[in-house]
Amino acid sequence: MPTPLTWVHGIELLDPTPYLNGGELVLTTGQRLPAEHDECRAYVQRLAAHDVGALGFGVGVGHDTVPDAVALACVEFGLPLLVVPEPTPFVSIVRVGADHVAEAERRALRHTVEFQRRLTRVALRDGAEAVVSAARTFLERPVVVLTADGAAVGEGPVVDELFHLQAAGRLPRGRRVLSADDVEVHPLIGQAHEHGWLATASTPPLGPSERFALQHVVSCLSLLMETPQRLTQLRDDLGRALLHQLEEGRDSPGELTHFGLSPDTAVALVAYPTATARSDVWRAQAERASAEANAIFRIDGDELVAVAPKPITVPGSHLGHAGLGGDAAGALERARFAARAARRRGVPVVDGEAALDVVLAQPAIERAVDAWAGRCSSGSATTDRSLYASR
Repeated sequence: MPTPLTWVHGIELLDPTPYLNGGELVLTTGQRLPAEHDECRAYVQRLAAHDVGALGFGVGVGHDTVPDAVALACVEFGLPLLVVPEPTPFVSIVRVGADHVAEAERRALRHTVEFQRRLTRVALRDGAEAVVSAARTFLERPVVVLTADGAAVGEGPVVDELFHLQAAGRLPRGRRVLSADDVEVHPLIGQAHEHGWLATASTPPLGPSERFALQHVVSCLSLLMETPQRLTQLRDDLGRALLHQLEEGRDSPGELTHFGLSPDTAVALVAYPTATARSDVWRAQAERASAEANAIFRIDGDELVAVAPKPITVPGSHLGHAGLGGDAAGALERARFAARAARRRGVPVVDGEAALDVVLAQPAIERAVDAWAGRCSSGSATTDRSLYASR
């Protein structure tokens, strides 16, 4: 059926639509239905226009069969028609329909509760971007966030509409929800002010369980964004201190568990800006990407060093990464060699685990290759080390 059934309702009025919400299976014996073809057609047209789910016509009381005008109109307007034979009582159909609706609501509630539990774990472990991704998957529609400083999490027409509302000064304040065009916008509010806004597509309309889940998403994001800046700064300071000790081999990778990172699966990352990247913009993007990935990191000049749950993407970067394993210092060194190789070759990413470029990027080997290339410069041999690295 094109329209999901929401209820079963027996009603004999010629125009029952004032008493219907849409989605019902309407049961009738047709006793008040006029004999005129046009009136029968108008009756079916009213039901279809009101998004009724289906028409159940009981035969054997007022009509021995479904009137041809009704059957033809149901085909014309795409309204499913069910024939209810005598002596099937309508109350039995209503009872079956009620049981079906109740079971569907129980399934939706269980699904929503499980989503809430999963979302809470995602929020604690992976942060705001993962919460938005989980919401997008559960609701099966675009979900985006615009932070108070103008950064967007997500893409597509909904983001464009958010920026349009921001430029027009129409973003909602306080606890007011804004419905505009094809989106609805929820403020992400803290104790004192809005930290951002969540927007999602408003069509098709959200059901009760979906709206309940959306409110949980709004709450999780509001709490994440309300995290006191002082605590965030303290975590970053402790992370930088641990990172220095890991680089120098003076601390155990096991300490990473205090930051929600697993030594067995974490990744060491080093990134440098491309030649065309603006340093201030690149540093801001690198800091944001690292923070959103729940990484511990430091940015010294034009070098990002980080340990993250998984590889991250920093726009305008040459990036190297390596699995941490049990040797954090070695992994960070391999990641740095890989980033240098990526910068030399002009590529976005080099894997520090297996690339020949990583070997060539080590300082001692670089000097040896440069010396060899210099000796060959008078001959026909190429001096472009990237050629050897690509073989």
